[in-house]
Amino acid sequence: GWFRAVWRWHFFASVLVAPVLILLAVTGLIYLFRFQLEPLMHPDLMKAGPTGDGAVVQPYLQQLAVVDWMYPDSTAVSLTEPREEDGPTIVSIRTAEGEARDVYVSPYGPKVLGSLNPDTTLSGTAIRLHADLMAGKWGGYVLELAACWAVVMAITGYYLFVRGWRARRRARRANRTGARLRWRHGLVGAVAGVGLLT
Repeated sequence: GWFRAVWRWHFFASVLVAPVLILLAVTGLIYLFRFQLEPLMHPDLMKAGPTGDGAVVQPYLQQLAVVDWMYPDSTAVSLTEPREEDGPTIVSIRTAEGEARDVYVSPYGPKVLGSLNPDTTLSGTAIRLHADLMAGKWGGYVLELAACWAVVMAITGYYLFVRGWRARRRARRANRTGARLRWRHGLVGAVAGVGLLT
């Protein structure tokens, strides 16, 4: 009876935790590889134009002046230097209406290539989902609840892993249906549980 009760707790905890963990893993990977993904999503903004001997990079003051001309009464918040020779300068601004924009500037003009709302890009959406599920404080509560249930899932999983070790081994030797899958699940869970508990 105790084994079955723990199994039920493990199952219910998994149902609650697994979708949140998958979401966090996917959005974390998107944010990790944002510098590789964003140029694929917006190639017209990520190429600054001609490079070589005849190309002269303009001072940052002139690049900021072009941004100010395109977006009057805006406030420059930050400036990111080009990551590559043919990459744009990215000027983060707050417009006169209070909207956040990332303005992409070719340093060889200088000229504005275009702008994006950073919250609507792929990586921006991933960050917002990763932080609070785009639901404010309630999203934060859901993430905290999932973290608590992840601990329950790990502890009950270790209990089932130890108590069911001999039964799983016998089932695997008898080549029963699903025995190999349960065996792998136990091994993967034993390793993943360390990460959940630390």
